[in-house]
Amino acid sequence: MAKPLSLEAALAHLRELKQRSDHEISDVEVSELLGSKHNIVAAAGAEIVASTRRVSQAKQLLAAFDRFMKDPGRTDKGCLAKTAIVAALTALDERETEVFLRGVHHVQKEPSWGGSSDTAGELRGRCIVALAECGYPDAMLEIASLLMDSDSQARVGAVRAAGAVASNDAPALVRLKLLAGDDEPVVLGECCAVLLQLDAEKHAGFLAQFLDDPQSPPAQVAISALAECRHPAALAMLVGLYKSALTAEQRTAALTAIVELRIDGTTEFLLELIEHDLHPRAREVVAVLHPRKSDEPFRRKLASALERREDKLLARYAEEWLSTH
Repeated sequence: MAKPLSLEAALAHLRELKQRSDHEISDVEVSELLGSKHNIVAAAGAEIVASTRRVSQAKQLLAAFDRFMKDPGRTDKGCLAKTAIVAALTALDERETEVFLRGVHHVQKEPSWGGSSDTAGELRGRCIVALAECGYPDAMLEIASLLMDSDSQARVGAVRAAGAVASNDAPALVRLKLLAGDDEPVVLGECCAVLLQLDAEKHAGFLAQFLDDPQSPPAQVAISALAECRHPAALAMLVGLYKSALTAEQRTAALTAIVELRIDGTTEFLLELIEHDLHPRAREVVAVLHPRKSDEPFRRKLASALERREDKLLARYAEEWLSTH
């Protein structure tokens, strides 16, 4: 039996393989990568399997996962291999419920500055999404537990899984997480995005309660999610937020999201304000238009609106603002 390659030799071999495209690397060579004792090398093999959809190597992925679950703090620091393997199994649409359950419950404490830290958060997050997509019957129970995980990556995964699971209870669980709050804005943002993805018209109204203070983290993530929603309900929600705003900060927050919301009605709403609203309010609109500065059709419509308004000061401000931002 050939002696296993040292880490330096294994990485050198991997660099040689990476000179070719993933499809040019043979199954035998990928098998050698997956069989490596070095987690970074095995992870690279899993990534090749995922990118090339090599279903025939699913069993080798499972064997590698099992291998790196033994003494994981030593064999797979940072959960690099296990996380890449789960990503590959997901890409192959392999419904390996047992593997995903092991991943959901895996905690891997490793030495860190001043003590130890858990490095398996991303793994748990990926595995809970995979469980949901598999149709695992108790997925909601696992999601509920993971929503309170100590790692934000695991919590984000739990929220995404709630969006993927076929359960009428999922929106209620995501709403509860939003109401409970989270220290990480990315988790709150994922909650907003999932609710809008599930049913924008139904859940946009629920998000309104978080918009009173546009500078608060919940409001900022809710507005960002609405801006990315691409649904008429989001525009109606943001227009309502703008019209009910009591401060310039609230109006600017709503306008910034509307500018990013590229659906029918946004251009007309913005240009209507520029053409007919009071000068200070029209300036507020112009001040958030920089994301549209390279949109030539929009700029032509903006120029026409400013010309009809006959406000030279506003026109000059718009020209200067869009040329310098």
